[in-house]
Amino acid sequence: MQLDADELFARRSDRLFGLLVNLAALLRELDRFLLQSALDVVAHICVIFIEQKCGPHIEQKCATFAPSCGSVSSWNSRAVSGSSPR
Repeated sequence: MQLDADELFARRSDRLFGLLVNLAALLRELDRFLLQSALDVVAHICVIFIEQKCGPHIEQKCATFAPSCGSVSSWNSRAVSGSSPR
């Protein structure tokens, strides 16, 4: 069976359109992936910046100590009494 030029063109156009639709879907997925990757990188850079400016233990620096922990002098006396003299 011989195909005329119009029918052959229509089949090729349909096939090309299908490929373009698949390519568009692939590009959308790639765009989402790249956007998420870029956001992850920005978040990581922000964490590094905060750690460099405030130190890695910002939670400890800003923490309020419980009253049951005692004063620094009581902690120091326990530490010194448990150590051996030099």
